[in-house]
Amino acid sequence: MEKYNGKYKTYLDMFECALKKAVNGVTHRKSNLLSDAVNYAVLGGGKRVRPILCLATADLLGVDVSVAVDYAVTVEMIHTYSLVHDDLPSMDNDDYRRGKLSTHKKYGEALGILAGDGLLTLASENVLSAISRNAGKIDPLRAVKAAKTIFECAGVNGMVGGQAVDLNPGSYTENALPNELLNYIIENKTAKMIQAPILVASILSGDKYYDELKDFGRNLGFLFQITDDILDEESNFAELGKTCGKDKKDNKLTSVSVYGLNGAKELATEYYKSCKDILIKIDDKGFLTDFIETIYKRKH
Repeated sequence: MEKYNGKYKTYLDMFECALKKAVNGVTHRKSNLLSDAVNYAVLGGGKRVRPILCLATADLLGVDVSVAVDYAVTVEMIHTYSLVHDDLPSMDNDDYRRGKLSTHKKYGEALGILAGDGLLTLASENVLSAISRNAGKIDPLRAVKAAKTIFECAGVNGMVGGQAVDLNPGSYTENALPNELLNYIIENKTAKMIQAPILVASILSGDKYYDELKDFGRNLGFLFQITDDILDEESNFAELGKTCGKDKKDNKLTSVSVYGLNGAKELATEYYKSCKDILIKIDDKGFLTDFIETIYKRKH
């Protein structure tokens, strides 16, 4: 894993540098409190699963990672805004995120909402600036298609739509079975935004392995969410950095509530194996295979 760890650090350092530059370059300094809230939310660490996936897939497909990193930043801004809003009292109502106070607990609910709004609009600014800046490096049509894919995955037919059903399962359709509802929620709320950075890399490459990578992203999204559900049941605050057991307390629809703890673990193993099988088809050089291993075995 030494080679994997070195590559991971290279990707992470490149991403963090680009993220800081993007945030510090456009945050509204006339409102220091808003800038502080935005920085607190997005620069406060995290697993950075999505940007690492974007850069690793770009590298695999021969895409210039200095171009892909702009899209990785955009994806992470959107992901972070969704977490900030997800923690609000009107949604999942969580006081902690990544081992520290949620943004709205630190800065108040109003600034929590505005920080999320700010990150979503910064994501738009960032990717549009990148399209213009990289016009000589990448086909502009591919660049626009990649950006459009991110926002499709994040919007009402993706992450936001999944969140809506997660909050109100009765809004999905009448007489839906619990596993149908759960699949819809996971596919949209979680998997779409894990697919997005992977598909971005494919699109920028000229759609190399597009169908295989779309399938890979979906399976990885399910694996990630199911392991998250398992950790919520088995882990603790010290390891997760957020409140555990909330899903059960709030009677949320999860893989554990639908399939039981052992059933969820079996399902996670199935998705893990599917991810590995797909990577064989696209001649993965090892990094993504090791990456899904860390997702499958993660403790936080």
